[in-house]
Amino acid sequence: YLLYYNIHHIIGDEWSTQVLIKDVLEYYRALQSNILPELPSLKTQYKDYTVWEAEQIKTSLYKKHHEYWMDKLSGELPALELPFQRERQKIRTYSGYTLGTYISKEATIGLKDFCKEQEGSLFIATLTIWTILLYKYSSQTDFIIGTPVAGREHADMKHQIGYYMNTLALRNCIDPEDNFVEVFNKVKENTLQAFDHQAYPFDMLTDDLKIIRKSGRNPVYDVMLSFHNIVDDDSEMEVEDTAKIIDCGESTSKMDLLINCLEHGKHLYFDVNYDSVLYTKTSIEQLMVNYKKVLDQLVTNQYQKIKNIECQLDLAKEVKKKNLQKLKNIKTSVV
Repeated sequence: YLLYYNIHHIIGDEWSTQVLIKDVLEYYRALQSNILPELPSLKTQYKDYTVWEAEQIKTSLYKKHHEYWMDKLSGELPALELPFQRERQKIRTYSGYTLGTYISKEATIGLKDFCKEQEGSLFIATLTIWTILLYKYSSQTDFIIGTPVAGREHADMKHQIGYYMNTLALRNCIDPEDNFVEVFNKVKENTLQAFDHQAYPFDMLTDDLKIIRKSGRNPVYDVMLSFHNIVDDDSEMEVEDTAKIIDCGESTSKMDLLINCLEHGKHLYFDVNYDSVLYTKTSIEQLMVNYKKVLDQLVTNQYQKIKNIECQLDLAKEVKKKNLQKLKNIKTSVV
């Protein structure tokens, strides 16, 4: 049998989905065995959390959260402009496509060793590499990448169903003269500070920033990175062809780029859900190939300067050249 359910995101997040699945399977097991289900007792309900959160917003702690984010996101917020992207539509269509790929076992082991040596997580390493890669493509040095957090800091929330998830806007700057280790540690320090202030609701933050919303793009960031801490039942699984780009098909796209990462067997896996109106399949495939190239260079030479990292940017340069020529032709015709 196949059980299917559709839950609105306003009443449940990804963590809630896992809780719901476990509860349903426990009831199923109990019915099969004619016993009572063994479910954890709930000391609080979601409504209790909402009341508590409303009270917390009035405290001095939330004032510190507010001051942190106002300082971190002060000034003009950087908007990502990649050289191969098409003209942005005034109204987002949410048309999307998803491509996935595996990182080789050797590179995965090397990255884990690097993280252990630098006392950081795979999430920090992944965020660092994407920040470096976006710099190589755009030449921008200031980036904001969004990331979801579970928002369940208290043990009583572990078995709850509800929308606790929050979003952090991680703003990092790249110095081309820095090496991998220096960038990694700057990103790590910045991210840990952001996690200390993760309780501040993202919707309140966007209101506080008084951002003029544009229907064609997201208010604070264009790229989101999500690292899924999923328990892997197939820890010995190995992929033979890690150079392959997996076509995951059409899907709704709420971001310019939504990057999902997880550990699968002896490999890291990531997929990129992208706005198919803004980007082509070919350009995203090359972006993913270049991500692997940057990762390999990190593993083999962690003290290499960022400005010396090699990427295959021929496609991006060619698209940029065509766009400049198109703009030149338009100006000429106007004259």
